Amino acid sequence: MCGKDQPEEAGSGNEDWKLLEEKLPLSISKVGDDPKGNLVYNPPKWASSSVDSKILDLSVQIISNGVLLDTVKLNFNSFYVLGSMDECDFVYKNPQVSRKHFIMHYTRSNSLVIYDLNSKCGTTVNHMRLQPEKYYLLSAGDQIRIGKAGLSTRSYIITGHSIFSDLESSRNSKRSAKESDIDKVKRIRKIERDLEEELRSTKVEESYYDTNLYMDEYDEYFDDTKLKTKSKPSVLKKADILSNLLKLQSDEVDLLNNWYTLVKEATNRSTDDTEPSIDAELEKVRRSQLNQDKIKIQKQLNKVRDDLEYNFKLLRIASF
Repeated sequence: MCGKDQPEEAGSGNEDWKLLEEKLPLSISKVGDDPKGNLVYNPPKWASSSVDSKILDLSVQIISNGVLLDTVKLNFNSFYVLGSMDECDFVYKNPQVSRKHFIMHYTRSNSLVIYDLNSKCGTTVNHMRLQPEKYYLLSAGDQIRIGKAGLSTRSYIITGHSIFSDLESSRNSKRSAKESDIDKVKRIRKIERDLEEELRSTKVEESYYDTNLYMDEYDEYFDDTKLKTKSKPSVLKKADILSNLLKLQSDEVDLLNNWYTLVKEATNRSTDDTEPSIDAELEKVRRSQLNQDKIKIQKQLNKVRDDLEYNFKLLRIASF
């Protein structure tokens, strides 16, 4: 299996995983006469082979033409690879699929990420094309497909338990309730307009039916600004904590992507063909700039991870 090697577990006391590394997760290893080489994915130290099952307990459903082919539990492996090679965790023999197409793995922040291995035809999640060599968060219900729409009949659905699903359901319920209230107001105002038109046609005096006042009363009743003035409880609710966690997990992935982009740019520039003396001076400047960027991003990353740890503690100890 491609992802058989496991990184250090999240529960260990070693804090080295928090430090930014000056190496890229993806590299190419030349083996024999193979001109393409072999893609090697080295899971970063912030990756994890498992997460708290009370927070995430996920699987992947493999579906082709509406038929469920298999369900694979995401557990134990440090990462999972989809590709056309027999050694991959998810083997898909299709011209659109690269030998090693994308990987998935958990993080120490209790999230699941996907990473396109610079594949030939690309990867989409919920019809959004992923940029290669960048991490993206995955959630329960997400649909992963290979290449452009219509090129493949197979999809991979993230299923299982996620504590964040409760937040999404709550948001959808609130959105539906709000839309329902708007529909009610529209229907009421349509009735008022129809009634006003009927009164005009029968030449009823305006003082008989004050439609403007009636509409104002409904405007006041459904005025969102009045709802916002209501005092909010001082105790942080579960939905607030989950919302904070989702944002922080997204911030962490964004910072990591920014860092790997800088490392990749520095690595590519250092291989440019220049005179040795000039190259040495440029390397000093690049190294100095990369170190400055590293200090800045590390500080931001530490803050995000401290906030993640704090919010997860709130989630565990709070009484909902």
